[in-house]
Amino acid sequence: EDPAVQDAVSGALANLSSFSDHDAKIVQAGALVPLAKLVLSPHVVIAEHATALLRNLTAYNAEIKMRAFEAGCLPPVVQLLRSREKVVLQNAVATIRNLSFHPEVKVRLVEDG
Repeated sequence: EDPAVQDAVSGALANLSSFSDHDAKIVQAGALVPLAKLVLSPHVVIAEHATALLRNLTAYNAEIKMRAFEAGCLPPVVQLLRSREKVVLQNAVATIRNLSFHPEVKVRLVEDG
């Protein structure tokens, strides 16, 4: 729970996730559940890194989109739509957009409101 460690780890993973061949490994390592919590960090840099990581992870891979949805990543990202931090807000919107491209997630988004 050390913010310096969270900053370093979330930044490194966000950088790695900019190459989609790393995404499955990041998800298999169990990143999604902690990431769902980390996006709401009160530390802006950590929230920026965490939302960038989630945005990148949900960009292309349908299985990862579904796993992110099932891991509970959407509700905290929706909360971030009220953020005054531009980068966090942009990443949150992009993540929701990415998730909405998955047919099953799209249906569940509508059903869950």
